[in-house]
Amino acid sequence: DIVKMVWDFFESVPFYKMTPRQNLVDNGFCLAEPGRQYLVYLPLGGTVNISLCPGLYDVKWINAQNPCETYDTGHTNDGKNLTAPTRGDDWLLYLTKTDPRTN
Repeated sequence: DIVKMVWDFFESVPFYKMTPRQNLVDNGFCLAEPGRQYLVYLPLGGTVNISLCPGLYDVKWINAQNPCETYDTGHTNDGKNLTAPTRGDDWLLYLTKTDPRTN
């Protein structure tokens, strides 16, 4: 069941358009399509700062152990001090540009 949940999650995210971009984060592991979407894995939770292209991004936290558990926590335009929920260990942070037609 766990593998199916993870598979379903990655099927919903066009991660194949992203490339590894460790230079954009100060914590975790980052895949990004700069200016459109950023996916950061935080194995120990915590806070991350992401260098974003200009724009407004939706902020979604996904429990890496149960991808059905998600939290939409608003928006960011600077990618600073994005803190994972305190329950659970590892989290995915998924930022998507609110209007991807504009870069």
